[in-house]
Amino acid sequence: MGRAEFEQAVLKSLESLYNIGFWMTKNKAEAEDLVQETCLRALKFHQQFKEGTNLKAWLFTIMKNVLINHREKFAREILWNTQQDDEAKADLPRAQGSEILSQEELVLFRTLARVDIDSALMKLSDELRMTVLFADVEEFTLEEIAEIMSCPIGTVKSRLHRARETLRSMIRDYTPSSGKALESGGHV
Repeated sequence: MGRAEFEQAVLKSLESLYNIGFWMTKNKAEAEDLVQETCLRALKFHQQFKEGTNLKAWLFTIMKNVLINHREKFAREILWNTQQDDEAKADLPRAQGSEILSQEELVLFRTLARVDIDSALMKLSDELRMTVLFADVEEFTLEEIAEIMSCPIGTVKSRLHRARETLRSMIRDYTPSSGKALESGGHV
């Protein structure tokens, strides 16, 4: 596959990359950055793509690796900044009424703000959410998902089953007036 043909194939995958990128990051700007970095790496290493294999699966593998690298870097930065902030905050007086929301309040606020299927998806762990999105939205085969997620097919099957059952349970028990199924915080 020539460079121009490869670039066209990557461009055709942009919408799918963005959609999954958004679900991975839960943030529009971060998803856009993730897609951009994924495309840059794909174009830089296009010689490594094996013709006859699934380009979208290859791109999603790159995307997953970019996200992992970014999260590791971000975690190191957060740790460093948190240590610096804690030292700085110790010297500052706290203004009345400027309380920060507790983690429980933040979870409750987010739950109340998103009472729909998207919210139910967000309650799944990253692994379960990505598995169900790759299978049911992007329609990848179990083998392709295993390759993208770097895990055995049996793990993919298990995650897919757990994700679907959890979503069914949340949606089945949900009534708009109660918000019952979406009240629990945390990830499944």
